[in-house]
Parts: sequence; C-alpha cells; structure tokens
Amino acid sequence: MANFQAAGLSAYIDARLADAHVLVPQLEGPFDFVFSDADKDWYTKYFVAVWPKVSPGGCFTAHNVGMRWDDGIGEFLDHLQTVQDGRTTLDRQSRAGLSITCRTAR
Repeated sequence: MANFQAAGLSAYIDARLADAHVLVPQLEGPFDFVFSDADKDWYTKYFVAVWPKVSPGGCFTAHNVGMRWDDGIGEFLDHLQTVQDGRTTLDRQSRAGLSITCRTAR
C-alpha cells in the first residue's frame, strides 16, 4: 500500500490480502481493471467470478499465460475464446505471457 500511496494512486487501487478462493467470488465490483497473478488452475474460476462485474471498456488481465499448459492455463485460454462480450489479446513477447480481455458490450 505504501507504494500505491507514494505513486499517488491509493485512491484508485483496492488491494487486499486474503484467500482469493474465498474473497474473489465475494467482491462486489464494478471493476475497471483486474490483474490476476494467482494460482493458475483457478484463473478460469476467478474470471467467471469477476467478469460479470467488469465495466464496459474494463479489462481482466492475467499474467503467466505463456507458461506450461498443464496448470490450468490451457483451460483458461480456451474459456476466453467463448467470451461473447469481450475481446482478448495475447502478448507472448515475454516468456511469461499476458492475456488482456476487455469488455466490448454488456
């Protein structure tokens, strides 16, 4: 939190320390931006829990999507292809990879 304050961003960022399996489904939203760098086998569950709460134009970003595909990343990337109201961009320029899915409509 000190870094967010030092950067003058604390009013715009909601960072919480908790068990994400419990916390994420309880979050109310709306969200303009979600960054996921948690347990990869839960990426799909996190996405499903928050996507309905992402504002139009908002994005869900996931880190390490270019890594191994046996840890839930393949399932997550397959799920992103089924999202009707969003557009996904994959950045695989780095070894880790990044997916950015932005809501196009409600």
